[in-house]
Amino acid sequence: MTSTSFKTQVSSLYPSRNDITLFFAELVARIFWFIPPESIESPATYTQVCSYWRAVARSSPEIWTTLTLEPPAKLRTRTDADSFEAALVDWISCASNSTIDLTIHDHAVSKWPLEFRESNALELYVMVYRRVVVDYSNKWRRLISSISWDAWDFLSEVQRPVSLTALEELTLSVRSIQPDWILSSDPPFYDSKYLHTLHLNISYEVKSYPFLEALLTNTVRVLTVDCAAGIFEDFLRPFLDLSQLQRITHMSLTRIHWTDATPDPTFPMATLMNLQELKVDGSVLGLSRLLAVLTLPSLVKLSLSSKTYPSDGLHGPIVGPALLSFMERKSHLGRGLLALTLTGLLSDDSYEVITLSSLSNILSTDAASEIQELHIEAQVGFEDPNMASLMEILRYDSNNSERQLLPHLTTFSATCLCFPSLPTHSPFANFVHSRWWPKDSKHTMPGVAKLERLVLEDCRLSKKTEKWLRMCYESGLSDK
Repeated sequence: MTSTSFKTQVSSLYPSRNDITLFFAELVARIFWFIPPESIESPATYTQVCSYWRAVARSSPEIWTTLTLEPPAKLRTRTDADSFEAALVDWISCASNSTIDLTIHDHAVSKWPLEFRESNALELYVMVYRRVVVDYSNKWRRLISSISWDAWDFLSEVQRPVSLTALEELTLSVRSIQPDWILSSDPPFYDSKYLHTLHLNISYEVKSYPFLEALLTNTVRVLTVDCAAGIFEDFLRPFLDLSQLQRITHMSLTRIHWTDATPDPTFPMATLMNLQELKVDGSVLGLSRLLAVLTLPSLVKLSLSSKTYPSDGLHGPIVGPALLSFMERKSHLGRGLLALTLTGLLSDDSYEVITLSSLSNILSTDAASEIQELHIEAQVGFEDPNMASLMEILRYDSNNSERQLLPHLTTFSATCLCFPSLPTHSPFANFVHSRWWPKDSKHTMPGVAKLERLVLEDCRLSKKTEKWLRMCYESGLSDK
């Protein structure tokens, strides 16, 4: 063998310099993927380390798919605006054929530096981001628009020939009602075949709803409505009657209110056939009246919250009976809940919203028999010695038919609950013991699913219970 052929064979065992560079580029790009750049104002440091790292970053589209816009610190003149727009366009070019999740911020002007407020920076900023959104409309997968871009203006600017073909999720702010606003012959999102999620942030007391008819396309399945001034019955009556709601599978309504405790006989019952998950935050009256008019055959997840609306003590525990009636109606429809969340609603005070006896009745319905997840959160600082009764309600006893509640429960979480230490036993420990056992233990409870996850946050337990609970987590019970 000649020396030349020997060197050739040996060199073939090792990658060339170009191969090593290529390998390192893929590895470096993968590392960059875990810490992608997110803002023009706060660029990733690795793009400024060296030309090689910068080149790798710029040729890796996957790390440029999340962009957050915020007013630049240096934005005073039209030249500054042009530079800012050029930087945005460059970012978009780095994403190549990948779509982008875009979030636009316009922080309150009162919080900006004085010199920024006194300039025309806001106008320049708005001009730039609107033009970029429209000019590159086919790039946005998830778009969270700013407060300063009202939904009506947005709808006007994204009509033809704008194409939002990649749009999957949209968040808009509604600051005004324009009843004379007219769609063009081609409505917005005419080619947004993947738009499935819509979030609306409303900053005034909403009484009209024509914007929803324009936004709820045939493809939208997830709807969130958050109204800073509250959602009242004047809005809910026509809202619940919208035919487009029959396509919604997941819905969240925030700040539901009701102005009169007297049931309104003219308020129609509403049946939403395909709704699978409902989250409602509101006052005592708002929750109870909404539950009274809803029938949801397909619902599997229900979350109710009145954490920020303390009861005024005038109406008694009205949410409990309303939820019980809701569950009884659902019991006749053949499909029960899989998950129930109650936030700021549980107490044994007769002037609060759901008493423990009401909860026991609710969980005894056929619609609750399939529940796998139960989440209960109290007010911060809430302490009620009757919480021992709650754990007695949830404790499973196969020999007592009155206690055979939630046989399929696998996840339980509690927040801000106080479990007092009693001299003879620990109700909380008894609850866990009846539903969970170590993996190799022969002790099982016939007819009940094994508890898999137990999550506690800001709950006060006795030292003995805390020690025993740590042993359970070490033996396989999950706290995640």
